[in-house]
Amino acid sequence: MFNVVLEQVPLDKLGLMMGVASLITAMATAVGPSLGGMIVNTFVWCMIFIAGCLLLPGCVLGALLAPVSGRLLDKFGAKRPIITGNIFIILATLCYSIFAKNMTSLFFIIFYIFFAFGQGFSVGNTMTNGLKQLPENLNTDGNAIFNTLQQLSGAIGTSIITTIVSTAQAKMPNNLAFSTMLGSQSAFLLLCVLAFIAFICSLCVFHHMQNEK
Repeated sequence: MFNVVLEQVPLDKLGLMMGVASLITAMATAVGPSLGGMIVNTFVWCMIFIAGCLLLPGCVLGALLAPVSGRLLDKFGAKRPIITGNIFIILATLCYSIFAKNMTSLFFIIFYIFFAFGQGFSVGNTMTNGLKQLPENLNTDGNAIFNTLQQLSGAIGTSIITTIVSTAQAKMPNNLAFSTMLGSQSAFLLLCVLAFIAFICSLCVFHHMQNEK
């Protein structure tokens, strides 16, 4: 789908249409947990439904923001939406780690909305801006690399975060709730550090692009 957009859409509307394409793929994460929860809820697994509802507002917002942020890229360039998105991701992960010991459902929803806002502004536009730097004949290869890295980083990231939480649980098996909280707090601190590194990398890239001009 992204290859079709890259090949058929005019350059001045590329950000908007890449955002629409991201919206289509993001709707699966927005609707999937709640829909799956509704189905499973019929068989009394209500906690899955509740978890899906906690993620739903942020997932829907992130999906709807994708074409909006793409339009901002077309109008103002890539720097503003990407940097704004990075800041919101840093803020969300930092809040998750700070409030881990006093987390409530409301806090969880608000922080995830921050995260989804940042993701909607930065992820799709990063991909669009990166592909715009390539010659047209390399767009397909660039898109394939992005898709591969997304799948690979998702798998590696999930494994690392799961290991951090499970290690904390193994140290205190008699107090699973508290150990899970400590492990989650450490995991979010790591994500915050990685988000800050991504923010610095983005600043360096845009500074280099500005100097080239």
